[in-house]
Amino acid sequence: RSPPRRAPPPRSPSAPPRPREHTGRPQGRARSARGPSDPAMEPPPAGEATPSSSMARHKTIDAAGVATDVVLTGFSDAHMVVITQIGRPGTLLRVTQEPRAMGGVAFEVSVVMGRRDDPLLAVYARQVAEMLARGGRDPKPLLLAVGLRSDAQARGRDAMAAALAAVAEMV
Repeated sequence: RSPPRRAPPPRSPSAPPRPREHTGRPQGRARSARGPSDPAMEPPPAGEATPSSSMARHKTIDAAGVATDVVLTGFSDAHMVVITQIGRPGTLLRVTQEPRAMGGVAFEVSVVMGRRDDPLLAVYARQVAEMLARGGRDPKPLLLAVGLRSDAQARGRDAMAAALAAVAEMV
């Protein structure tokens, strides 16, 4: 049996913080040294490139009445596009380009994680890859994260057409 715990003595406001005892349970959200007022933590204004890279672009659009964020980022080994209405990436798809013997390009789409039962996501991934190829981007693999709301309006053809149009503008 362990001895009863005593309350720690009161500390002065100028004293350094005490280290927290690890109990094996989560202690709450991790906190960054930067606060919410730090400009580096705030998202860039809609439609402007992020200051850290000229290859990253962010745009918030109204897709059939649903606020949709579209982000296009270029990495050294891949392109990444995020289309989300839920503030999270959702399903992650990978699209690779393979040249055909008779000319042209074949796009191979695979689901990395997320919903594997939605064939429309593969169609959207192929359309984004074709836009990047037509836009003169390097033939690097594409990672597409699609997070759509589950209601019919958000997943409708008009909503995705608006999101794809935003990608085309950013390419």
